[in-house]
Amino acid sequence: MKVGVVDVGSNTVRLLVASVGSGEVRSLEEGRAHLGLGEEILLHGRIRRRKLDELDAVVTEFARIARKHRVRELETVVTAPGRQGGESERLLEVLRRATDGPVRVVSAENEGRLAYTGAVARTSVGPGVVAVCDVGGGSTEIVVGTALLGPAWVRSVDIGSLRLTASLLHGNPPTRTEVESARASIREAFSGIAPPAPELALATGGSARAIARIVGGAYDAE
Repeated sequence: MKVGVVDVGSNTVRLLVASVGSGEVRSLEEGRAHLGLGEEILLHGRIRRRKLDELDAVVTEFARIARKHRVRELETVVTAPGRQGGESERLLEVLRRATDGPVRVVSAENEGRLAYTGAVARTSVGPGVVAVCDVGGGSTEIVVGTALLGPAWVRSVDIGSLRLTASLLHGNPPTRTEVESARASIREAFSGIAPPAPELALATGGSARAIARIVGGAYDAE
């Protein structure tokens, strides 16, 4: 069965067209557009008309690509932009019109659970406790569980790479003072969060991929 998914996040809007069957997902075509919806919400409290028009054009094209593959289902999921911005119904209406299909706002907890399931499914993990940290543009989810039983502990914080950069890291490169302010903001946001100790930790999301390109894909506790 061929399906299409449009993922509307704080940094990017993504398309995946895939063939699904026999427990496998095979990518047929992918698309990606950087729109910065999270920064728009942070600066203006909502997504303004010009940015909604950009989103409309991108998602309309993604829907055309998906239907070119004769997908049986085309679903749009919205993460932090659907939870954090004012007038979110305008955002959802634009997406419904552009795709002529269902649009779903994913709760922070479900976003974490989905990230965990995807990360564990694509990684060779043992039976022990696994943690997944999903750093997005507008929020960060930490999830702990096992491959067999799935997520057991989920927390989400409204702080992500885009929100942090737009609000505190203005220089290029940022100044030492800006970096210290960002670190203090992160410490405050995560204070009081004490996840169960895992045997293995995985990081997902665009920020994790960027870090992996700089320092490598794996590192130890040191």
